[in-house]
Amino acid sequence: MATVEPDFFDMFPVEWVEGDMTSLLGGGVAISESLARRHSQGREIVGREIVSWGDTISIVAVFRSKVPAVFNETDFLRVRERKEVSRGASGGDVCLVSSKLPEDELVASLDRVMEEHSRRNWGRDESRAFKNGCIERMDRLYFSDLNGGMAFHKGNLSLLKMLSAVVILLLLSAVFNYINLSAALAGKRAKEMGMRSILGATRRQVVWKYLAESLAFTLICAGVALLVANAFSPTLSRLVEIKEGERFVSAPFSWHLDATTAVLFIGVTLAAGLLAGWIPAHLASRYNPAQVIKGDYRVRSKSVFSKVFIVFQTGLSVLLIAFALVMERQYYHMIHQPLGADVEDLYVQYLLSDAQRDAVLQLPFVKEAGVCDGYPGKRYMSVSGPKDDGSTFKFTTLRMSPEAFRMCGYEVIEDFHTPSGTGIWLSESAWNSIGMEAEQENLPDFVLPDWANFFGTKQIAGILRDFAVSDAAHIQTDEYGVIEVTDMTQGSYMLLRIDGDRKEAEKQLEDLFQKYLAEKTGYIPSPRLNGFVRDKVNDGLEEAENYMRMIELFMALSVLISLLGLLAMSALYASERTHDIAVRKVFGSTVRSETLRAVREYMILVGIACMIAVPVAVWISRRYLEDYNYRISNYGWIFAVAVLITLVISFASVLWQDLKAARTDPAVELKKE
Repeated sequence: MATVEPDFFDMFPVEWVEGDMTSLLGGGVAISESLARRHSQGREIVGREIVSWGDTISIVAVFRSKVPAVFNETDFLRVRERKEVSRGASGGDVCLVSSKLPEDELVASLDRVMEEHSRRNWGRDESRAFKNGCIERMDRLYFSDLNGGMAFHKGNLSLLKMLSAVVILLLLSAVFNYINLSAALAGKRAKEMGMRSILGATRRQVVWKYLAESLAFTLICAGVALLVANAFSPTLSRLVEIKEGERFVSAPFSWHLDATTAVLFIGVTLAAGLLAGWIPAHLASRYNPAQVIKGDYRVRSKSVFSKVFIVFQTGLSVLLIAFALVMERQYYHMIHQPLGADVEDLYVQYLLSDAQRDAVLQLPFVKEAGVCDGYPGKRYMSVSGPKDDGSTFKFTTLRMSPEAFRMCGYEVIEDFHTPSGTGIWLSESAWNSIGMEAEQENLPDFVLPDWANFFGTKQIAGILRDFAVSDAAHIQTDEYGVIEVTDMTQGSYMLLRIDGDRKEAEKQLEDLFQKYLAEKTGYIPSPRLNGFVRDKVNDGLEEAENYMRMIELFMALSVLISLLGLLAMSALYASERTHDIAVRKVFGSTVRSETLRAVREYMILVGIACMIAVPVAVWISRRYLEDYNYRISNYGWIFAVAVLITLVISFASVLWQDLKAARTDPAVELKKE
């Protein structure tokens, strides 16, 4: 559901199927045309009532959304006129501004408004007010760091650039394979082209022969690619659509070919076909018919292009293998992030009502229970504080009942023995950040600085070993954990300790939750709202896992292309070398020496590729790891493993063909002369 002010429709017109904005001003809700179509069941939809969180709401209009795709999809739309914004606002509240002012003037004006708001409502020092900290242009919003994915869909620009670069490199690798094989086959086709020239074919006709073959081949591949892309679009959707709970953060993936995309696709296809065919065509057009007929082309058939392309393809494989291994190691590192708490067998469930809580406590496998806002690895809220150098740090908080706090088993450094442990428990980093010294066994009530005034006057209960307040992918620098332990009976979650079969307990808890949620809201959600604490924390790593899977997919494609290229090239060149091998075997060469001679040539190229690719892989891996504050170290061995894997794969791909050529019978081969 989205709630908007009337001015919204002046900026983003909505097409009304039934009713209009005036209908909404009197109360009620508008629903999307797609929702109406799914649930009307042939009956009039306007005038019907729905129940949402205990409220009965009338449907007064049906709309067809035409707002930009950056907006979250909306099934329910309400209009509310608000004269002023309250002191605080949730992450989903957004102010949209339309202006003809130059951007810098508009931003300066908005900054002044935000500074005044901060000073008046939060008592904050205006010198560290927002300063463009929450202002962004709509056309830059999807990829903006300021977009938290709450009110708008959020994309990942670095991922898009990375995938685009990998796709281009894979396309070039495939094109180079075609060039490589076509150039190698030119020796086989030299007599054909020489005869064409003798019979009157011009240089242009010879060139066009190769270009036409390349274009036809590429167009056929493009047609197959469209079918494959369409078939695999659901898999790709799961990898690029990031979901948190029931909410998509990224825009839903859609597969369609509009006019612009079709023109671009055809253009890339033709460009790839021309690029793939041009070098073989250029080589073929340089044939001297007389030399070809005399058989002198054998000496000219070896091209430096083949070696360059082999180095490129192998280097790309090394790069992607190393990068995929770094991502795997980083992901493994994050899913085993220490939380600083005992979360084994701890389960969290949204708290809906006292009746739900009573029912949960009756379950035989629930051994302990408490109430909390946030839990280990899942922040409740944050507040920023100033440092002496003008920068800021954050107190990131959890709120827990004494029972929930004890269940988490945080490591206590100092306990100031407050009643039932209630009060503010500071992590070591939080304690050090405010410069306190615990010289007394029992501290008096302590008022935190003004910037942390949401705590009010609270007694410090003790100091804890540093603990995680978010999953490993979203840890922020200068973010310190704080836990407020209070005698709370209501909160966002119930924290439960489970004893017994985890799967059976999870099933019963989810069935119970859906029953009470359906009674309260009228709908049953997806089963991702609740779960064991470690699983819920690792849900935040879904995006990192999906990126890793995509890179692994491209790595597999790159290695496959490289293998096929090496295999084909080794087969072609091995067949051309049989005469030379036969002569050397007459003069005493062996199968072993000939095999090693041929394999060594390829291994030298692979070694050169590794020397070029490893520094690039190191640089890319460092850039990737910079996105994570909780990251691996001492990972140099990964690049050695990537090189070793590449050497083994390359050796295996060329060994068979070279061994086959080395076993040539000299008598049989020399008779061909």
